[in-house]
Amino acid sequence: MPTLASLLASATYLFDADVVARARRLGLSETEWRLLTALAKCDGPQMSELAQRAMMKKPTLSKAIDGLERRKLAARFKADQDRRRCRVLLTERGRQAAERLLSCASKRQVEISQSLTTEELQRLQAGLSRLISFLEGTAPPKGEQLDHRTKLTSG
Repeated sequence: MPTLASLLASATYLFDADVVARARRLGLSETEWRLLTALAKCDGPQMSELAQRAMMKKPTLSKAIDGLERRKLAARFKADQDRRRCRVLLTERGRQAAERLLSCASKRQVEISQSLTTEELQRLQAGLSRLISFLEGTAPPKGEQLDHRTKLTSG
């Protein structure tokens, strides 16, 4: 019987395979497409917030931003109040690429969701939300629902 970790890794890999292939055709790595889509979902985040949203370490993030800047897909801007901090914004070209990739990911999400019954999907989402909360150290009491996106996208 496969371990939970290997099942989660396999599901993620297979879930993303189509979008990653499309990103590669655009000359983007998997890291860069994750970053593009994270940037498309928020307005000019600081690097620390972006690292959390894209679920990547800051050195990896910096290298990926460098690549996006070279291709004119994103740009860094110094924050007004603290010159040591910077915000990252998509360029128009970056926004268009992100929209294409998000559309592909959305279609894939629908296909995958339709492969499960409504009950299976709800149970899977609830279980994964609880697992993420546990791993973050924020698990609610048993029986209480928590949407993991609240934790991942806040503060």
